[in-house]
Amino acid sequence: MMEYPHKPDSPEDLLNTTFEPAIVFQARKMIEQGRVTLSFMKGSFETYFIVSGITAENNTNYESKISFKQGKLTTQCTCKLWNAEKPCHHAASLLIKFSDLQGKADQGAIAPIGAAFLSHDGVHVEKYGTLIKSAPQIPGAKMNSTFSSLQYTLVNRKTVHFPAPSKWKGKLKVDLIPASSLEEYKEVLYVEDKFTYRFSWIDGTEELKEISLFDLMYLFNWKNGEALDLPNELRELISKLKLVDIIGDIQDFIRIFLPLKTKGITDLSINGENWDSFPVEDMEYRFSINPSPRKSFLNLELELFTADQNLSPCPLRSYFLSANKGGQAAFELKMMRYYSLKHL
Repeated sequence: MMEYPHKPDSPEDLLNTTFEPAIVFQARKMIEQGRVTLSFMKGSFETYFIVSGITAENNTNYESKISFKQGKLTTQCTCKLWNAEKPCHHAASLLIKFSDLQGKADQGAIAPIGAAFLSHDGVHVEKYGTLIKSAPQIPGAKMNSTFSSLQYTLVNRKTVHFPAPSKWKGKLKVDLIPASSLEEYKEVLYVEDKFTYRFSWIDGTEELKEISLFDLMYLFNWKNGEALDLPNELRELISKLKLVDIIGDIQDFIRIFLPLKTKGITDLSINGENWDSFPVEDMEYRFSINPSPRKSFLNLELELFTADQNLSPCPLRSYFLSANKGGQAAFELKMMRYYSLKHL
């Protein structure tokens, strides 16, 4: 905890007197890269404030919190770099982002923090079962909104404040569906063979489709207004989904979702059919030698197929072994390819 004999004049002054320049530089860089998400904000610099959030770095999500009251700044973070006397750049990034939002509110560019609570109108999503990457993406939310600062209109038209999140329970279900079956994607080029995904939540024997995933943090139930903290496995899943397009090849989505299904963390279905209902078929393989476009060369090709002669996509690992548009194409010399295969 940092205590100041004289109250800093501004959040910027507080930032510079608390954190080293190198830490501030790292924090600003993380904000520019979009790695910082505020999950809760309350108060203002003139009185007191509490800010918490999640920072994504090196494939890990760190939870940080800062509070300032009566000239005392307290920081917390789950990373190994943090200590009470020398706060980390994750904590600094929360103060910077909070300062930016306060500055915009003071300029009148956006409404001040907590203005959503002054309104009797709640927000609601256009589609259930989707990933909401930030609070301002929800229709009716202001640009400086956080998930905790909004009011929500539930399915029964009741308006509620964001609740205290509860411990995770139940299971997340993922349904892979043809993108062309959804109205919003019908005009997208080359959408015929592409898939997208929708989420639902299984609690006991009940499947609830009126849910949203709020970034890396919460599952929100639009029926009763309950929010659940996402476990680390689902946070890692969402981090991966944020790096890929929402429309893609079904094999790519299966590679993302299937490991969590195998671990029992999620259920997986394809166009409404449960993954476990699909028959498991033995694969056959065949090699063929074909002429190569290069003079005096031949191509050795491998195909995987089922008993009824349907071709199957090669496993991802097989692509790494291939020199034709595969992982081995990254090596220019045959000797380099030899050593890479030798050390697999």
